[in-house]
Amino acid sequence: MYQGLRGASELMTQEIGQAGLVSLPAPQPTLAAGVGASLVAQLVGVTPAAAVDSMFRGEQLLIDTAGSEELVTLTAVSASTGQITGVFGNAHAAGAIIKVFGTLPNGINDEFHRYPVEAPR
Repeated sequence: MYQGLRGASELMTQEIGQAGLVSLPAPQPTLAAGVGASLVAQLVGVTPAAAVDSMFRGEQLLIDTAGSEELVTLTAVSASTGQITGVFGNAHAAGAIIKVFGTLPNGINDEFHRYPVEAPR
């Protein structure tokens, strides 16, 4: 009697849990130009420019590798120009790779949603 309800509940749990997954499109995005270390937000292009379509203001990106690697929070995103803005505490050369963490631990929360959407616990 309750098997159909249980199946629907499990499917909803899976779908809601996956809604928080974040990834960047292939090929691996990189910085189009070098940036210097600064306490002021800087504008930089992304290659390929289409990768910016999947980025959003407030997102944290892992820029570069090894000794220069840092977490940068985006303060602005321009999909029309393929550019991002953020405070880069380290210097990065053109071609530095851009990675993103795989989940949104607080659920989906963007400019259109004032409250996070979370999976039931």
